[in-house]
Amino acid sequence: GDHNTHLRGMRPYFGWQSQGGVRLWGSAGVENGTVEVRQSGYAGADTGPVDVRVRSFVGGVYNPLYTLGDIDRVSGMTRVGFSGDIIHARLRDTETESFAAESGRARMRMQYEHNRRMENNGYRGGSMAMAFRYDRASDGPSGSGMEASGGLDWRFPQKGIRLHVDARTLLTHDDDIGEWGFSGTASWEATNNGRGLSLSFKPQWGDMASDGQALWEQGVAATRNHVARHAARHDWEAKYGIALPRENQSLTLFLRDRSDATGWGADYKMGAALTAGYEAVVLPDNGSAADTDHRGYIRYRQRF
Repeated sequence: GDHNTHLRGMRPYFGWQSQGGVRLWGSAGVENGTVEVRQSGYAGADTGPVDVRVRSFVGGVYNPLYTLGDIDRVSGMTRVGFSGDIIHARLRDTETESFAAESGRARMRMQYEHNRRMENNGYRGGSMAMAFRYDRASDGPSGSGMEASGGLDWRFPQKGIRLHVDARTLLTHDDDIGEWGFSGTASWEATNNGRGLSLSFKPQWGDMASDGQALWEQGVAATRNHVARHAARHDWEAKYGIALPRENQSLTLFLRDRSDATGWGADYKMGAALTAGYEAVVLPDNGSAADTDHRGYIRYRQRF
């Protein structure tokens, strides 16, 4: 069968970075709505709209342990760091209180990266990482596992061009689940303070990110990726930045198309620290209002 889910909520997000490179970020939220289940082939088994509440939080930390060299030197710069992230979500039936489900993941990762400057004022680099993780779910994979990942990166800041490839795989897991992924990125960013046209294209095969990471990279469209989790996908984005008369103010219009959703919206930069925006995400199978996700957001960034 299938199901429909409608949720409304607010999710504050916090990020902090020190001069030494330590980064902390986190978010927590509560969403309320309804779930309707339709089971084909089972007479009388359909469940009408049931009131539900979802509580969730996600957070992470990155700490650079060792840095050697300079990115502008011939030998380049080597960095070793430690990162950790955690995500937990709990869904509860608030109408009859007869059902509850939860899932979560904790991960610790050691990262190695090396970057150096090329003769044409570009930069190239590579990275490797090994991670230990623990999954816990009431009706899904549970147990510990080990995953490996790596990537290559080429950047040309003066031209706004970046090329990047990534790969990851789950080496072992107590629940005998398999995860793998490969992705690439080709982007051209406007070099005039984000004003003008910017384009990016990202093909992907398999599963490249945890649910929490995908939520912040892809917005509400991340919830659709489970439909074709290990299939080939392509994401592209076009942005156009417009300068406004007042200082430090700009408007950016964007259009995003993914294999499982299409979105459009705008970012309004109201100053050096404050940005407000809106995004609508529509499923390609059904363009009705019921299949459109709406997201409004306000971001505040301050450097001390």
